[in-house]
Amino acid sequence: MINETGQSAITFSRDINDRLDQRVHGILTLLKVIALDPEIERLVIESNHEFEKIEDVDAYLAEKEAQWHSYAGKENPVFNEMIKNPMSQRLEFFREQFSDIVKVDIFPELLIANKYGATIAENNRLTDWDQSDRLQFQNSRDYGFHVSDLYYDKSAGVWALEVALAIKDGSEFAGMLKVAYNIQDIVDVFLDSVKESPYETARFSLISGDNIVIHLSSSTDGVQFDIGDDITDIIVGFFDARNIKEGTYFGKNEQTGKTSITAYSTSDGFRDYSGLNWIVGITIDEEEFLSDVNQLQNILIGIMVFSIIVGAVIGVGLTRGIVSPIRKIEKAAKDISDEKFDEKVEIKNKDEFGSLGKSINEMAKKLKNAQKEKEEFVAMITHDLKQPLVPISGNAEMLLNPKMGELNEMQKDCVAEIAANASRQLSMIDNLVSAQKIGAGAMTYDIEELSSKDILNDCIKTHSPIMKDKNIEYFDSSTEDIKIKGDKRRILESFTNIIQNAHDFVPQDGKIEIGVTDGDREVTFFVKDNGEGIPKDKQEKLFKKYGQVKSDAKRKFGGTGLGLAVSQELVNGMSGRIWLESEEGKGTTLFFTIPKADD
Repeated sequence: MINETGQSAITFSRDINDRLDQRVHGILTLLKVIALDPEIERLVIESNHEFEKIEDVDAYLAEKEAQWHSYAGKENPVFNEMIKNPMSQRLEFFREQFSDIVKVDIFPELLIANKYGATIAENNRLTDWDQSDRLQFQNSRDYGFHVSDLYYDKSAGVWALEVALAIKDGSEFAGMLKVAYNIQDIVDVFLDSVKESPYETARFSLISGDNIVIHLSSSTDGVQFDIGDDITDIIVGFFDARNIKEGTYFGKNEQTGKTSITAYSTSDGFRDYSGLNWIVGITIDEEEFLSDVNQLQNILIGIMVFSIIVGAVIGVGLTRGIVSPIRKIEKAAKDISDEKFDEKVEIKNKDEFGSLGKSINEMAKKLKNAQKEKEEFVAMITHDLKQPLVPISGNAEMLLNPKMGELNEMQKDCVAEIAANASRQLSMIDNLVSAQKIGAGAMTYDIEELSSKDILNDCIKTHSPIMKDKNIEYFDSSTEDIKIKGDKRRILESFTNIIQNAHDFVPQDGKIEIGVTDGDREVTFFVKDNGEGIPKDKQEKLFKKYGQVKSDAKRKFGGTGLGLAVSQELVNGMSGRIWLESEEGKGTTLFFTIPKADD
């Protein structure tokens, strides 16, 4: 039970890290809107042309930097003039727009530097005018973007991340957009995620990769920390900040006297964002995760005691009337273990056996009601999550339709990313619903005659947008159209899980081929990619819930870890089978069969 609880807590902490990494990735996407703004691009290029006329740029930068600092602590006329220029006004416009959307002053400080490092626009007083020797400028120039560790921005008065993005003139570096990203936005995402915790008494930690507190209560009960505190040398109970790493720890906190499990996970990025190695911790007290176990143990101990008594009595010749109730109680315990809560213990005895039978029946009824409430809760949550995504996905597809008017490349990229992420979220929600139905034995299938070509055409149309971010060659290689018998919705759901999995693991400019081959009584659909391949010893694990080739795969690429497990159940439910063939370094092909329609 301890291991299961610890693994469950690690999974939940990874989910939180996923959300934080995806949030920062989303912030980089927001900044692209500014960096690709035609007016800003034009003004940056004009500034570069002006600097090209300067005979000694280095000397000019040094002179302006000295002038900038000469006004330290005093009114700065250089800054006062700068915030009035058109580019600075444009930055302030974007700041206000994004703050209204996010409901936090998300970018309290913005600046733009040209390709020489000279600050040419800003909305807040900075410490330097020349940016050329700063890491964010160099990383933007060399790698396209930069995200710093947590720091306190004195001029903005907030804890922030320094985020920078290259501004391009065609394919050439033209300048840098830099913002102070208010950490309160991340904290809000973290606290919203914590509200979804399945643990009533858990405490949560969020610590930066260099042991700076962002939010901390876990494993340090009775000790107060504030954002920005350095806890590198803190040791409380069995919590040692110097040795935090991914995993679980079970032990006693000397300060509180409580025994608990603490699970940690480390962020590792999302898509092209590499992450900041932030650590999410969850601490669960022993009494919470053992409460259900203790209740079950008490029941089993009672059953064992009765079994021992009965065994002794039978040994001296007691009648069969005692053996029968024991067998019924044993069967009931197994039924409850298998989640068969409708099976009742029929014991007419008016003794202790009858009383125990009634207790077991009552417990089964409560467990059934609890399961029903859980199903209703999942149904409600998934419905509420799905409701806004459907119009988002539909409107994004509509905007990409040329009949709605031509979009520029920046707009196309932004709308395509909206469509791709909405599609991914819808797929994740469908997996949760399907997993819940499968677990409850409530999955239904609407079997009808279908066209294999229609299925593949739908797959191409649905998943083409997500291929654009990695420039993946995505195509249907089959030419024949075969009549099959299956549930179209379930087949497409299975395809979606397989195709999105392939998308995540193929390289930039990779290839994904889909198709179908004919057979005597069934057809075989396939998804073939040129990704890194899957080791033999990892292949079976992929079809288990939360199975991953690598422990960090789900966090890097997103998802629930349910996709292939759900696909297997759906295919099996339509009298098909699923398997894969893969070789390390040579890609993976995943197959599943569906029965052919009767001739």
